[in-house]
Amino acid sequence: MTSNDVPKSVSSDDAGDLSYSSGGASTSTGQCGGGSKTGTTAHTNSSSISEELARKESQDVCRLRCLVILVLAMTAAAVSVVIYLTTKKGEDEEFETQYEAATKKIMDSFADILTSLGSISGLGVALTAESVDYQHHWPFISLSNFQERAGNARHLSRSLFVATSPLVELEHFEEWDEYVSGESNQWM
Repeated sequence: MTSNDVPKSVSSDDAGDLSYSSGGASTSTGQCGGGSKTGTTAHTNSSSISEELARKESQDVCRLRCLVILVLAMTAAAVSVVIYLTTKKGEDEEFETQYEAATKKIMDSFADILTSLGSISGLGVALTAESVDYQHHWPFISLSNFQERAGNARHLSRSLFVATSPLVELEHFEEWDEYVSGESNQWM
C-alpha cells in the first residue's frame, strides 16, 4: 500500500480542532483549519505574548496617566498655596498700614479734642475762681476781661462762638434780670 492507499480517519475534539490521521502520521489543524498543531501553539503563544504586552502597556499607560494627573494636581495645589500666601502677606501688610494710619488720625483727633476741651475748661475754671474770690453765687458772676478770655478759648478750640448761657430758674429770674441790667454788665 502506498501512502495514498492508507485509510484515513477524521475526528473532531471538543475545541473544534480537526485531526487527520493516516497510517502512523497525524496532523491537526486549529479552528477553521490551516496549519499544524505546532504552528497553532506558536501562534497562540505569540498571540498570548502580544496580549500580555498589550495588557502591560495599557497598565503602564494608565499608571502614567495617574502620575501625570497627580503631578498636575500637586502643581495646582502648590501654585494655589504660593499665591494664597503671597496675597495674604500683601493684604496683611496693607491692613496694618491702613490700621496704623487710622489710629494715628484718631490719636491726633483726640489730641485736638483735648486741646479744645482744655481751652473751654480753662474758661470754666476762671468763672469758678471768680465766684470763689468775690463770694458770688452762680449764675451771678461777671468774668473780668471776658472778651479776651473767650477769644483765646474760641481760637484754641477752633470754635465759631463762645458764650456763657446760665440756666436761671424761674424763682431767680427777677434777680437775674436786675443783675444783667446792672452797671457791672454794661458790656453785655
